[in-house]
Amino acid sequence: MFSYLHIPFCRQKCLYCKFALTPEFDALRVRTYIDALKREIAEFFRNPPDKGGTGGLQSIYFGGGTPSILTGEQIREILDVFGEY
Repeated sequence: MFSYLHIPFCRQKCLYCKFALTPEFDALRVRTYIDALKREIAEFFRNPPDKGGTGGLQSIYFGGGTPSILTGEQIREILDVFGEY
């Protein structure tokens, strides 16, 4: 199993992109998004969609055009949630 984590803070939308984005962002929006992402990850592991378990996580992909906007500490904070399960 792999996990794709979308980081939606692009300055503008690329013509080919179908993902949601937030072109205007600040520290509060980034914090709010990280907190929501952590809750969603935790909920997924507590209640996997197939009810048969997660099958073991092999890879985590950060994408969405702007994962580099996150600090190392913010990335560690997100990854720590995976370590709890």
